[in-house]
Amino acid sequence: MKKILEINKNQTNYNWFGFLTRKEIYYMKIKILGHASAAKFLEKNPNKFDVIFISDPRNSYAIKGSEKIPELAKEICSLFFCDLITSTFPAPTQEDIEKALVFAKGRKKLIVTCQAGVSRSSATAYVIKAAETNPTDALDILDKSLHSPNDLIIRHGSNILNL
Repeated sequence: MKKILEINKNQTNYNWFGFLTRKEIYYMKIKILGHASAAKFLEKNPNKFDVIFISDPRNSYAIKGSEKIPELAKEICSLFFCDLITSTFPAPTQEDIEKALVFAKGRKKLIVTCQAGVSRSSATAYVIKAAETNPTDALDILDKSLHSPNDLIIRHGSNILNL
């Protein structure tokens, strides 16, 4: 992940991961997918991608095929929280997002997946990308016509990264 081509010591900055934040490095490849798409993708690419698996704790494998994801992933980080935040549904915590950031550190190929691939996964992938680059450049990971990042995950990420 950290491939340094040329370093100018006077212009070197480090990001949250401790990697250089200039053109001197290659960034990790991050895919944002729903559980069904992630399962199909991983069947074609078994043990090649690390996975952050986000699911509803009441029914972790509600989407057909999602039960295959743990065995097809190179390594997996499972997080269980809901997208809709009410008193009966567990919300994402700052500790959940810290766990995702720690897991992502040093990964070369990462899939971030939630049930639909729209809100929780896009927000988590954005925070990871912001930690690796910066908040503005991290926006490039999102598809405006598809993704609607979870606000609470973005707030937790902002607190963790001091943005």
